[in-house]
Amino acid sequence: MAENDYPIEIGGLFKRRVFFQVPQYQRQYCWSVPKELRRYQADLSRIWESYFEDENEQIFLGAVVLHEEPRKGPSKSHSEVTTVIDGQQRLTTIYLTMVAIMEYGFSRGWIEETTSYVSTYLVSDGVGTKGQPLIEPTHLDMNQFNTILGALTDVGVELSPGAGPNTGDMLKAYKFIKKDTFVYKNYERK
Repeated sequence: MAENDYPIEIGGLFKRRVFFQVPQYQRQYCWSVPKELRRYQADLSRIWESYFEDENEQIFLGAVVLHEEPRKGPSKSHSEVTTVIDGQQRLTTIYLTMVAIMEYGFSRGWIEETTSYVSTYLVSDGVGTKGQPLIEPTHLDMNQFNTILGALTDVGVELSPGAGPNTGDMLKAYKFIKKDTFVYKNYERK
């Protein structure tokens, strides 16, 4: 990722051989609806409007600080493991938004296209992480993360064992993203 110019577009951030790990010393997912998620929702709405109005407005979603680990193997087919130093709330929320979009695609019967997007944007195809989600939250968020991704196991998403509560801020955020953001409302406009 170091060779990329900044800012990086969302599509350039999530790649099939980049694997984001949130270190265990990071706090659990904690974005809430009245604060961060409403601001995120407003940013997504601006992105959506800009896209359909062909304005090509760049909308800053915030900074993410990453530390790229050396590859574990000599081949470029090995995953690029990247530690999330700062921005894990934002990165996780963007990932959850993509999961919600994929769930919407499956609900509409767009099986082939959505399966392709899942394998391109949500799961790794690198050696050592193949089939795993491109982001690994803190261990204590893993049960909620697995609940959210449970619907995608039929299309090759492998869940990792974890701990933590089965409900909490991450699951609340995902439900908000599905219900109250552009994911369903704006796709219905098309």
